[in-house]
Amino acid sequence: MRHGFWSAYSGELVLTDRALVYVDYGVLGNYMGYTRIDLDEISQVMIGKARNGSAQLEIYHAEGEEDFAFKSGGKLKLGSWARAIEGARSQAFGGASGGIARKAADALGALLRRG
Repeated sequence: MRHGFWSAYSGELVLTDRALVYVDYGVLGNYMGYTRIDLDEISQVMIGKARNGSAQLEIYHAEGEEDFAFKSGGKLKLGSWARAIEGARSQAFGGASGGIARKAADALGALLRRG
């Protein structure tokens, strides 16, 4: 997982019932920091294109925009993430039936283990 256009594919994206968290690791696997975006701050989630034409997940929120991309898997993985984030947002705002965020996270975890 990459955060921003210039970073290495060394991070990890985590979706909880309250926030989307990107954990950044250095090239040697050392912890570098994290970025947290609360679900209630996210205004839009979409799949866009980076400057090099590759697909990326674009998260628009109160503080600006965050871009995430996978080294491989492209639009399929990004689409799964976008749906999972929207599902978690719906659950957080009470607009969906119970368990959707957990099911989305479980499905996403299974997809990531395969890839």
